[in-house]
Amino acid sequence: MKVIEKQLDNHTIKIMIISHRFKGFPNIICSGSKIYQLPCQIGKKSFELKEIIPKYHLGSIVYLINSKRINSKTLKINVLKVNEEFILEKIEICPF
Repeated sequence: MKVIEKQLDNHTIKIMIISHRFKGFPNIICSGSKIYQLPCQIGKKSFELKEIIPKYHLGSIVYLINSKRINSKTLKINVLKVNEEFILEKIEICPF
């Protein structure tokens, strides 16, 4: 995960750099060399930011996204290169 810390007037912000998105998977992103699911709500379930770990199934690499097995070749076909930022954490600095 590519993370940058920025200092503003009275707080520090941790920002994750998003390098790729995937067509058909709006909440799945790539940062660095890892794939993440952004915080979202699907039906009554809410998901936090989490890393999607690849697994092997019948000799190929698959990712478990929204309870479905997605082949790595499917993700490579549907990749879009972007340069976006996602705020991970905002820390307020208290002046003395």
